[in-house]
Amino acid sequence: MILRTLLTASLLSLLSACVSHYRYESAGTVVDTEGQQQAAMLYWFVDDGRLWYGKPYKMPDSGVTLLVCDTTAKSFDGGDAGEPLMLKSRSGDRLVASNDGSNQVIMLDTPTRLPPGSQCGTIGVDGKLVSSAQLTTTLTPGVSILCDNQSRPNRYPKAGRYRFDPIERIKVKGNAAPADICTSSSP
Repeated sequence: MILRTLLTASLLSLLSACVSHYRYESAGTVVDTEGQQQAAMLYWFVDDGRLWYGKPYKMPDSGVTLLVCDTTAKSFDGGDAGEPLMLKSRSGDRLVASNDGSNQVIMLDTPTRLPPGSQCGTIGVDGKLVSSAQLTTTLTPGVSILCDNQSRPNRYPKAGRYRFDPIERIKVKGNAAPADICTSSSP
């Protein structure tokens, strides 16, 4: 029985191979609805390495989260099957801007109320919308915020396009969020 347990443990160890857990992150600043610059951070998790038989393995382990100092984290969903990342609208949100073909943000003359789940923000690189699998180190992501909410004005940063720093990769254990951006950096 002990021999079988040891053999099973050894086999499982070989099958898991050399896959590590990484947090990818990119720092930046955004403008809040009061016109103040706020520290911001994009982060997500990826399992990366090689399988026991040598094949490269890379699998996003989370959506992309946008942390903005003094606000609730925002989650960009999608990207698992290669779809572009999207920040989904919530109740009471209004579309106040749109992305043109080059991922530039254009303010709308007349805001439009959105049903929950509509596109409220995107992440792009070099003018193209991307999935989480396409976000890799050294790339410089841009976050487009397209919505506002009059009853909850601090729900989103001010509509616009925000450029973030090149993406960094950090080996981690578990899904720990990055350091507190409100105290560890200033805009």
